[in-house]
Order: sequence, then structure tokens, then C-alpha cells
Amino acid sequence: MKQLTKPTKIRSPFASHGMENFLNDFFGGTTLSHYSDRMSVPSVNICENDTSHTIDVSAPGYGKGDFKINVDDGVLTIESDYENKTEESGDNYIRKEFSTGSFKRSFNIPENTNTDDIEAKYENGILSVIIPKVVKQMKEKKVIQIK
Repeated sequence: MKQLTKPTKIRSPFASHGMENFLNDFFGGTTLSHYSDRMSVPSVNICENDTSHTIDVSAPGYGKGDFKINVDDGVLTIESDYENKTEESGDNYIRKEFSTGSFKRSFNIPENTNTDDIEAKYENGILSVIIPKVVKQMKEKKVIQIK
């Protein structure tokens, strides 16, 4: 019976720190993670309390105008298209960098919500969407007279 051996690891300049660090070093410390973060779908936290549901979207570096939020047939959709351009120039060089990205997240919202009063705010890199619950009215006890 042949004994299995572990494959030999080949070390490359990218293996220990990854391609991102290699390119950062090559381009003089420009962080590529800033740009690659824009290409992914942001993380969310969803919380519920007695009066509402809250969706917190982690989206640092965006502005209020970068988001579009809508509700259609019980589905809340949060989407964004982002574009950032910078340009630096000096004696013998010109460097232009840009990043673009987009994401779209959709959530089924429970039937016990009030979609007319949904609110959103963006502070410190967090987009918070507050979805109020329908307030149930307590019905008074009623005595039925027999005729």
C-alpha cells in the first residue's frame, strides 16, 4: 500500500503576505484593501425589538447619496453604486487611481411591519434602516347582550 505524503509547499513572494501586500510594497504603500473592500457585499446585522426591526449595513467611506433603498412587494432592497477618483502629480510622475463598486442586498420583511414609516440614517460608516412594526391595538372587553 502506497503511503500518502503531504504536498510540498512552494514559497513565493505572494505566499506569506499575499498579492495585496506585494502590490502595496511595489506601488509605495498604496492600500489596495480600500479598493477591494468596495468590490464585496457589505456585512449586515439585523436586530429586532418590541417596536421595530433594524438592519445595520457596514459601509464605511460611502456617503448618504451613494445608497438607494426601496420596498417592493414585501422585499426591502438596499443598493449602491460607488465611484471614487483621485489624481496626484509631481515633477516626473502622474498617478491616477479610481475605484468603483456596487452591491445589492435584498431582505424579506415580515408581515407585521409598517412599510410606510421606514427610516434610514447613515452615521460613522453604518447605514441603519429602521422598519417599525405594526402596533396592535388592544381591543376593549365587550359584553354581548342576549336578546
